[in-house]
Amino acid sequence: MLYARDRLGSFLLLAALAGAACGADDVAPPETFDGIDLLFVVNDSRSMIPLQARLGDHVAGFLDALAAAEGTLPNLHVGVVSTSVEEPTVPGALCRGDRGGELRPADCLADGAFARSADGNYAGTLADAAACMMQLGELGCPFEQPLEAMRRALDGSAPGNAGFLRADALLAVIFVTDEDDCSAADPYLYSQGATQYGQFSSYRCFAHGVRCDQPDTSTPGPRTGCEPATDGPLHPVDNYLAFLETQKGGRGRVVVGGLVPPASPVQVRIEASTGLTLLEPLCASIDPELGLQTWPSPRMHALADAFASTADEPALGSLCSDDWSVPLAALAQRIADTYRESGDAR
Repeated sequence: MLYARDRLGSFLLLAALAGAACGADDVAPPETFDGIDLLFVVNDSRSMIPLQARLGDHVAGFLDALAAAEGTLPNLHVGVVSTSVEEPTVPGALCRGDRGGELRPADCLADGAFARSADGNYAGTLADAAACMMQLGELGCPFEQPLEAMRRALDGSAPGNAGFLRADALLAVIFVTDEDDCSAADPYLYSQGATQYGQFSSYRCFAHGVRCDQPDTSTPGPRTGCEPATDGPLHPVDNYLAFLETQKGGRGRVVVGGLVPPASPVQVRIEASTGLTLLEPLCASIDPELGLQTWPSPRMHALADAFASTADEPALGSLCSDDWSVPLAALAQRIADTYRESGDAR
């Protein structure tokens, strides 16, 4: 079944592939950059509050590392969007509403929906404002859609985001999430009544969005060679790759990074108390007192790896890392290097 929103999304993607600049000024990409647009895509589902707080604690260090790598802090736009994309048309869906892709929370700023370093539309420092914006709570949809949220934040469908994306700026998309992407072309994937997708849990996202060497998705045991599916109810990751490439006129004008769980190992298990088929959690040491868990993220890694500078460069830092400053400093260096390689128009 094809939904109205799906038809609109397909139209926008085809327009992008034809050369339209969705959400940005309809001009040729600049020869040089004059600023950096930083989009943070932050998970706001259950148990994310301590991880959002940890991210906020590291924002100042990340910005300091960016300034040190570049010599001075570039002209920045900083926006934050959650991983929640709510579907209002599906009966019995767990996530209902009409939100998705809006930059927030605006109450951390004096005006607008994103922080602007040029005119300082915030009290205190830029790091203070960014850290405030990242505290999104934990009441978001448990079917996380970081890739779709990213697209909607940038494609012009959220009117409040106007002005964030600049045609002459480098775009850096920074994901922070404890689960893999579950951006579905068929929103009935999120409905309890859609029994064609199996048991009602986020395992549906793995079962229908990832293909491994072992085709059986229900039998417990290890999975190897897991890669994003190119068919099924989830949007192919390549759609988002094409969107970002066209949005900025090529991969060299986009940096994708962040902090997510590793892509492997992948282990399927049966939960004894419920009988649900689930993935074995990773990162047991991230905060054992709070019982935080994370799960393998092959879809997130597939997108980020496509934008890596070299095949050996880890595009995404591990959420399991005890010291987030290390992967964030590496990301800041990569952003600065990409910015500098296209010249200095400042």
